[in-house]
Amino acid sequence: MDPLRKISDHLHSEAVRHSGGLPTVMAVSGVIAIGTTRGLVLVYDYSQNLRCILGDESQSNDSGPVTSIAISADHTAVACGYSRGSIVVWDLAYPNQPVRKIHPISYSQVPGVSSGGSQPAPRKEGHIQDAAILHIGFVGLKKTEIVSGDDRGMAFYHVLYKVVMVNAIETTRILGRYQNLSLESASAGKLTQPVAGLSSDSSAAKPKRPSTVFAMQPLPLGQAMHIAETFGLVALLTPYKMIIVGLKPSPQTQYKYVKPKSSTHFHHNPIISKGLANEQPNAPLDSTSESLSGCLSWLPVMKLGGVKSRQNGKADKKDDDNKSDPTLAFSWGQHLIIIQVAVESQLTNKSKDPSRSSVVATSSRNKYGRLEFTKCGEWRCRDNIVALQWINRQILIILTSNDSMIVFDPKTMTETERVNIKSKKLVFHDSFTTALKDLAQETMTSDAKFTSSGDENHSVGHRIIEMAYHHSLRSYKGRLFILGVDHIFIGTLLSWADRIIALVQSGDFLEGIALATSFYVGKSTQTVLGLPEDEHARHQIVGDKLLELLNASLNYTFSSTRTYEGMVDEMSGGGSVLFHDLALGCTEACIRMDNQEFLFDVAYERFADAGVKGVFLEVLEPYILQNELCDFPPAIMKDLVAHYSHKRYFTRLENIIWHVNPQCLDIDQVISTCQREGLYSAMIFVWNRSMNDYVSPVVELLKVIRMVLKAESSNTAETTGAEYFLRLHSTASNSFPTVADVASATIKAESMREGAEHIFNYLKSILTGRLYPDNTPLPSQESNVARSAVYSFIFSGRCVVWPRMGGKLILTAEGGDGSSEPTYPYLRLLLRFNAVKFLDALEVAFEDPWLNGSDDMLSSGFDDEMPGKVVSRQIIINTLLDVIGGTNSPPAPRPNPIPSISASTVKSSGSDLNGILNNNRSVKPTQQHQNLIYLYIFISRNLHKYTTFILLPPTILHRILRTLAEEHDAATQDAREQAVQNLLTVYTPTEADQMVLLYEEAGFCQVLENIYRRDSKYRKLVETYIKDTKHFATLFESIEELIDVKSKLTDRQKADVRQAVLLRIPRLVEIDGQKTAELVQRYFGGDHEDMLRRLEDEQEVDDEESRLAVDQHVFFYLRGLLEPEVPQPDQDDTAAAKPVDFTAVLDQTWQKMVPDVDAKLHERYVDLMCQFDPSGVYNYLNTTLDVSYNLTTVLKSCEKYGVLDAVVWIMEKSGDPQGALTKVLDIVREQITIVLNLLRQHHSTNAQEDLPPWTLTEQNIVSDCLTRIRGVLRVGTHLCENSSRKLALANSTVVCQDDNQGFASLMMLTSPSTLTRQINSKHSNSATSAPFLSPRAFVHKPNAENESEDLWFKLLDTYVESSISVIAAIGGAIKKGSLDRQPIHMPSNLHDSIVSSFKSFVQSILTSLLLSTSSPHVSLPRLLLRLIQSQAKGDTTFADFRDIFLGMLDTYKYEGHLLEMTNRLFEQDLFVGVRSVIQKKSRGWRPRRIVCEICHLTLLDLSILQKPFAFDVDDNDVATDQAHLALEGGEQGESSTSSRAPATPSKDGIVLFRCGHGYHRACLEMQLGTNPLINWVCMQCDQVSAVARGKQPVS
Repeated sequence: MDPLRKISDHLHSEAVRHSGGLPTVMAVSGVIAIGTTRGLVLVYDYSQNLRCILGDESQSNDSGPVTSIAISADHTAVACGYSRGSIVVWDLAYPNQPVRKIHPISYSQVPGVSSGGSQPAPRKEGHIQDAAILHIGFVGLKKTEIVSGDDRGMAFYHVLYKVVMVNAIETTRILGRYQNLSLESASAGKLTQPVAGLSSDSSAAKPKRPSTVFAMQPLPLGQAMHIAETFGLVALLTPYKMIIVGLKPSPQTQYKYVKPKSSTHFHHNPIISKGLANEQPNAPLDSTSESLSGCLSWLPVMKLGGVKSRQNGKADKKDDDNKSDPTLAFSWGQHLIIIQVAVESQLTNKSKDPSRSSVVATSSRNKYGRLEFTKCGEWRCRDNIVALQWINRQILIILTSNDSMIVFDPKTMTETERVNIKSKKLVFHDSFTTALKDLAQETMTSDAKFTSSGDENHSVGHRIIEMAYHHSLRSYKGRLFILGVDHIFIGTLLSWADRIIALVQSGDFLEGIALATSFYVGKSTQTVLGLPEDEHARHQIVGDKLLELLNASLNYTFSSTRTYEGMVDEMSGGGSVLFHDLALGCTEACIRMDNQEFLFDVAYERFADAGVKGVFLEVLEPYILQNELCDFPPAIMKDLVAHYSHKRYFTRLENIIWHVNPQCLDIDQVISTCQREGLYSAMIFVWNRSMNDYVSPVVELLKVIRMVLKAESSNTAETTGAEYFLRLHSTASNSFPTVADVASATIKAESMREGAEHIFNYLKSILTGRLYPDNTPLPSQESNVARSAVYSFIFSGRCVVWPRMGGKLILTAEGGDGSSEPTYPYLRLLLRFNAVKFLDALEVAFEDPWLNGSDDMLSSGFDDEMPGKVVSRQIIINTLLDVIGGTNSPPAPRPNPIPSISASTVKSSGSDLNGILNNNRSVKPTQQHQNLIYLYIFISRNLHKYTTFILLPPTILHRILRTLAEEHDAATQDAREQAVQNLLTVYTPTEADQMVLLYEEAGFCQVLENIYRRDSKYRKLVETYIKDTKHFATLFESIEELIDVKSKLTDRQKADVRQAVLLRIPRLVEIDGQKTAELVQRYFGGDHEDMLRRLEDEQEVDDEESRLAVDQHVFFYLRGLLEPEVPQPDQDDTAAAKPVDFTAVLDQTWQKMVPDVDAKLHERYVDLMCQFDPSGVYNYLNTTLDVSYNLTTVLKSCEKYGVLDAVVWIMEKSGDPQGALTKVLDIVREQITIVLNLLRQHHSTNAQEDLPPWTLTEQNIVSDCLTRIRGVLRVGTHLCENSSRKLALANSTVVCQDDNQGFASLMMLTSPSTLTRQINSKHSNSATSAPFLSPRAFVHKPNAENESEDLWFKLLDTYVESSISVIAAIGGAIKKGSLDRQPIHMPSNLHDSIVSSFKSFVQSILTSLLLSTSSPHVSLPRLLLRLIQSQAKGDTTFADFRDIFLGMLDTYKYEGHLLEMTNRLFEQDLFVGVRSVIQKKSRGWRPRRIVCEICHLTLLDLSILQKPFAFDVDDNDVATDQAHLALEGGEQGESSTSSRAPATPSKDGIVLFRCGHGYHRACLEMQLGTNPLINWVCMQCDQVSAVARGKQPVS
């Protein structure tokens, strides 16, 4: 974008600035017209020469600055609008004098306003004086029709004519109302208030609303005639709506679009709102503000096939369909809307277009037709839009409030480019602030009276009034003009060819190719100029240029100069990147142009000649994999295979071969490469696709399988496959193998086995009529041929010759003569290799309906080997039984139990397959038996599916069943059990009892469960349930179903089930102790003592291990009985539930789940818990306060196993908190002594020269001591807190000794949640007492205060003394006769851990003290004084104690500040809540309707309501009448909060509830009853909330 320097220099010269002022507005058409602040208009031509100056100094004094300019369609006239309301029309041929002047009207000439006399002033339409003319324009071709709009929301249509040689003007108002204008008396001196009584337009005055005209523009003349031009359309935009007015034949509104009320409102039509999906993700959507800005721009009719001149103002009718429709773009704030104006008659002739499915309005019809207005789309910008200008049909320029210029594509509704033009310093005006300041100060909720939308109000914080830029941005003939403060700029968008040329001239050929390609396919992200929309024409234009660019780029890259400079070396870094990018650009361009001739004959040859064809070939790979490039010249495909083989990109090469047309491949090259490198998938693809050969892949893979089996079974049983290849390498090289050779041999062996296993996936695909590897379905006839050929080959009874013509015999044995070949050689070879995977492939093939024997089934393709046979499931199974099972011979003896041989073991273990090929007629018994098991599993799994197609004699079925049950391989147990279940559905064995024994031995629990349930053997059924590990989840539910009351079992059968349960109690406890206890409680009379005896009798050997196992069983049982897990509710139910007191719920659930048992069971459980789960003892004791067990017994158990927190709890509960604290502090001192001893040991050795470092063991000892001290501190702190809580309760409650002895002790011992619950229960029932309380539980208040303070003091004193001792020991001891200290050297992390831990100990005690002490008799100052006195008695100096003491004071100060801040927050929240309640209570109640909700008669007598409006009634009479109107609801409503609140009834009258429902008192009493004490409720709301009765409905 360049400045027009000549115009800019002249416009900003000193002389022009002095006489004309500064530029204000600009208009561009055939000339460039610029208005100034002194009322002048400077007109320039496109040679930047000053053509004329319109106006003089007097014009400036009378009219003010120029605020708008318009140029006529023939470029001969200029119309100017001024800030004081004047309009002047100039003829450029006679610039000295204006052609016409349209003066503003005075305030007295406003229509309907009295001039002060008896006669009204003459009616006259026009702009009010001092209203700035912001917009002006010529209508159509005529220079005598002008439209104008001012800043006060008024717009007029002016027609200039002559009557008897006298100039005349006819003005018609097309927008605005005089009632909305505030006519000040400063200038007129007559009107002192807004004109609100005018009635020229409406009989009733509407409320005043601030308004202005954001934008106005008549439809410009286009390149062809359009019916819309005959309507004389003018678009106007206000803050509230956009309207299109048709001026011909008479002014009439043709279309109106109301501004959406909400700033985020959009219609959700998928076509209209397609721009919303492309909204910038980082667009800031400020919902708290709204921009008051708007602009619009017309796009006239455009010729789609080029511009043709009009002939006599008419267009050729042949071109009517080859033109566009007028389009209007307008915006409010960030929202852009585009509307197209079409002709109704044209739409009927066009095909249905989705873009025209949103016709929003139609106009009135004139003699040419009717217009239809269609919304093309909406779009939201990230910033506020302040100016719009069309460049052409494809480009819309958008100017935003932050000086960003956006190039917008209206077709896709997307932003294509953005540039900041802040440096241009555009001229802007504050044109709307005065008119809209009242609107800007209002909130969004006040828009309800100004908009027609019926939506609810949405509150938005404030409005921002944007500046006006619309006169500073103009476009003309594809060029953009900008009016800046210092310069006038002109710019244009580059055409597609110019953009490419610019890139090429800068040396960026690659970017030029990429851009040209995007232009060719029509997917450029940038706006394209100069290209036709027709795809064929665009391809023809761009394609030629693109080929020229490709040739030039290749010539430049591979020129002789560059070659000589060495840049063609493929391995050089920079050159390789350049060649890769060039190859990528050429490939992309040629594929898009579908020009493979240039790609391979020109581009590839240039790369090959330069020696960098590898780069080109690698670029082709992604296009091949995406199936965009499938056909190649065979020579290039041969080069590609050779290059990838040389680079060893075999995986990539295999993927390429899958996607290339097989006709392009060199079969010999590809097959040899695949065989050599193990690319078996690619090899299969080539055989199948290129030659329709489906047997050759099987032949090739069988060769690989032979090699694998030979490698795994060669010579000795100890030689693995890797060792075989390693031996071959050593023999060939006559050298000892290295580590690399061993690794290479291992990888080769594994790779060969993995490649050979491709045959099974191939069989799955081809035997189901699909191609490998993509599983593409084959044509019906071809798939039948493929299946028949593969089946016939694999199940061939002897070796066959392949290929059929000119092939050789395919052997499987080592001998080359074929004499040692067994029957079914290929089937045997596959079974030896991997029987599991082969049978799995057959199971997939069995699902193919082709095996059902349809008409299209082909017979054997090998008639010599299988004459007359047709492949079927029966034949396959018979053959497998003959090969593996030996149906005509006795079954192979089952070997002794051996280690599990799974499928993976068979695959990977070479030792199990040794000797396979030494004797092809026999297999090792272990493998043969394993394969037999797999075969029987295969038959059992398929027999019940295809009973119509597979028939086996009962002897074979019985053999299968017995063999599967007698096998003991754990790896196949699940598969064998499932197979037996399937087989039993079609076969019933004769030896049922013997088979049951075999099932029990094999562990087939599910099979046994079905048999026992069928035979009503419920005792054995229960035992089977317990043995079945898979049944544990539903074990107890299954047992309960058998012995429940609803069970259909007889009493004897239920007794058998119970006896079985009693015998298996230990096992049930191991599975789930809680469910076992529940089962005993529900169905065994709750005889838990008997169950415990049974568990104890379980011990067979009197040793420690057996006793421990028995104790664990008893512990699990008692835990399930006495401490069951609380079932957790579902997540969905708890998500919406209100917060509940978890402790209360837990206690209630525990009371329901735990039965009433003997206290000795609790004591036994506590003893076992001390042994197996000591951490849970304290919680258990604290939650079972109502159990009257012996505390002495429990205390001994806790002391025996060292459960400190439980010991302290029991001693405290027994009334000895001092003794409990003493035990706690003894442990603290013991741990401190350990730490001090370690520190002294390192201090004593410090004097030596060689200081031993801290060992890891010593550091762990110190860490363990700190952990124990911290845990003990929690116990001691809890003990002191309970004492303080007890003292607080004693201070706040005055109770007698008898009733409150136990209650006070209970408060001391329970947690805060339990404390609150027990307090409430105590108040409700004062007779409640705890049975375990001792006489010392209630103490006198002064004694309690002293005891509580002593506890806190002892705890604090001990930890302070310990901290001083340890910190002093870390700092070292003072040498005798010296004041120096010798610090102890220790790891920094250990030092920091010790110091921070002891400081935190003291601070934790102080914090707990401040939070728990609520009695003034236990004060912190007194405790600190005692602490100081205690420390002063010892050897501690103030220096040792100072840091700790200051830390305590800081903690105290911090807690005080925290409490003070919390109080302030509470007070503020309380104030807000009370104020809200007061405001709600002070509101009056208003009935929803003045009828009774029951009888539907009126509540009030309307005749009574009319009395206060009568002028002859005294105030006393009015008061008397009002007394009869009893509205008691308002009085009682101040204390009611909902529709269910009680309404105080009166003796007669009505009752009004807060919800707004009103009733006659008599009607309400009839419905609810006549009891005056009844709690009245609203009948309507009570019916709605009947489901939630008892809750307060929301009113």
